[in-house]
Amino acid sequence: DGRALVLYNDIRRSAESIRAFSATDAEAYPAYRDAVSRISSVISSLFGITPPSIDSPTAGDAWSLLRTGRKIRGLGKKDGYRLLRWGPMPVPDLMHEWFETELLSASLAAAGVSGTMLGPWSAGSAMVLLLREAHRRMAVGAQVRGGPGVLTDAMAKAAEAAGATIRTGATVQHIVVRNERVAGVALSTGEEISARAVLSAADPKTTFLKLIDPVDLAPDF
Repeated sequence: DGRALVLYNDIRRSAESIRAFSATDAEAYPAYRDAVSRISSVISSLFGITPPSIDSPTAGDAWSLLRTGRKIRGLGKKDGYRLLRWGPMPVPDLMHEWFETELLSASLAAAGVSGTMLGPWSAGSAMVLLLREAHRRMAVGAQVRGGPGVLTDAMAKAAEAAGATIRTGATVQHIVVRNERVAGVALSTGEEISARAVLSAADPKTTFLKLIDPVDLAPDF
């Protein structure tokens, strides 16, 4: 119908954009953003903490857990309950608690499934949204002038300046293992390149089940 829903970093400006679709949602949006911001601030504080040792926890581990507990208690009863309840939820359920407009709900819920193997109604997709909000609090927004290809080209030039040789069209047939250690890679052309270490940008299934001989892996791998 010619209208567009635009969400901005400015919460008030976003609310005015939402008002064209629903006055109720426009009023609810600032409260939603405040609640998500408070909860994601607690989640983001966990990213810098080393996970405690389960077998032999230290006094430092106990102190970290106490500090985390204080932060969760600092949310208050309402937001603390939200943190526990929202995490396992499908993200549409979270949206429908706040908003009546499907367009707004879908726009916000997309962060809970984008780039994942989850569907909208997958349990835990609400936690994905909260984790992304937590990462966003810590991130410094930046875009590469000229697009991602310019960044890739700059990385390639930096690698070559540091002594790397980049070869395209050289398909790796398998990873060479000798004496239970990686020794290099064999190319489909029959050439073998020796190396003390091999970094694979392929997925783990391809790397371990297709590029490495099963004989070189433990039977229970």
